[in-house]
Amino acid sequence: MSKAFTKGDDLGDAPPPPRPVALLPPGTRNYLTLRGAQQLRTELTRLVEVERAPLLTKPGDADAKHALQALDQRIKYLWESPRTAEILAAPNRRMR
Repeated sequence: MSKAFTKGDDLGDAPPPPRPVALLPPGTRNYLTLRGAQQLRTELTRLVEVERAPLLTKPGDADAKHALQALDQRIKYLWESPRTAEILAAPNRRMR
């Protein structure tokens, strides 16, 4: 039977190909405000300390495995992004 007529689940537990950590093209500067960098750190802490632990307790669950892969990919991005960023002061916005 052609693979075109099989369910996606029939293809096994092969993980999806990893996306690159850097979402910006090479040579592009990654600018963040101090507030934006703090928001990324807060999200990283929440994902590592709260959301990842329950997924680790379900080693045989395919859905948990896929969720963990996606979560780990986001964690890797959040870990790398501030390290390569240039932190800038927020622009002054005065109303006239």
